[in-house]
Amino acid sequence: MAHVVKHGEGVPLHLEQLTRSVLSADVLKLSADGGTYTLTGNLSDLALPTSLENAIRANMDALFKAEPSVKVLLELATVLGGNFTMRVMRPLWAMAEGGDDESLNKALMIAMKKKMLTSMSSKGYAPAGRNRKSSIGENMQIAFLHLRVLDVAQGMLLKQQKQQLHAMAYSVLSDESLGLDTAPEELGHHARAAANFNEAARCYRQAGVVFKKQGVNA
Repeated sequence: MAHVVKHGEGVPLHLEQLTRSVLSADVLKLSADGGTYTLTGNLSDLALPTSLENAIRANMDALFKAEPSVKVLLELATVLGGNFTMRVMRPLWAMAEGGDDESLNKALMIAMKKKMLTSMSSKGYAPAGRNRKSSIGENMQIAFLHLRVLDVAQGMLLKQQKQQLHAMAYSVLSDESLGLDTAPEELGHHARAAANFNEAARCYRQAGVVFKKQGVNA
């Protein structure tokens, strides 16, 4: 434990991520009753990540290898700015993953259990405890649990991958049949990030008109 505490430098998030790294390294054995762990290897020989970002990345890599669908979910959440509603994510998930609501809900529950994402209430972050409901309302806000986790997820996306994901986000958010009523400046952001500059310019012009009308009516 002292080995983990020393590397964590007293930062709660870092300590949590390092603990996850240790648990995934097969140097601890869980008792039959699930109550205690027994050390089965030399913890001091374990090469722990040297920074918080490296610890988060290592845990993400392990999670993505075991659950590829969670990787897709976090990538989509990243291009949506780190937070989203299920009303937006469902059609985006269907386009990116070709999956249904069941596969989306499963990926979401895993991401929450692994402390990557969390649900938000009107008063802030909802606790990720045993009382959390297994189903999420259409308009419930979902967000990355910590901004550092979002930063690492953003850094893992390649340029071409970002363009493709933003193009999908633009396609979904601009689909009038879905009734999402997305602000034109947000559409412009996704169009520009997808290198669709003509559409981006059109959206930003529309946003300018909206802002001008709001100024007149203020």
